[in-house]
Amino acid sequence: MVSRYSSQIYGVVISAFSASPLTGDYPLAVTFTDSSIGSPNVFTWDFGDGNTSSDQNPVHTYAAPGYYNVALRSCLGSQCDWENKTAYIMVTTPPYITPTPTPTPTPTIPTAPVANFTCTPTSGAYPLPQYRDSHPHAAVRAHGEQS
Repeated sequence: MVSRYSSQIYGVVISAFSASPLTGDYPLAVTFTDSSIGSPNVFTWDFGDGNTSSDQNPVHTYAAPGYYNVALRSCLGSQCDWENKTAYIMVTTPPYITPTPTPTPTPTIPTAPVANFTCTPTSGAYPLPQYRDSHPHAAVRAHGEQS
């Protein structure tokens, strides 16, 4: 909806503006373009989110979703005019993207130690010979000896 307020019956200044883009996900940077008639040289923009600007063609970033009314007051001397556009800018929430879960690594299960030893000779009279565990840190033990 566009509404217009003029400070004079036959005002020389007529406020007009456009914007691009009119919709999008936040944060949304919108470029406003003044197209007022009558060569105004003073501009007051109200972006509808509590922010204003005095630039002729401002760029404003909307940081939250919602519908925003935008108003432009343009003046040349004491001749001023307003243009208000209701719910002119629509800022939306970006779609939620479900993150891809990081796969949990499969734990490595340690293998049980395996005895690896040799014995020579393998037969004979008591006492039997010594055996050796082939592990580098193993001790040489006589048969029946406890560790």
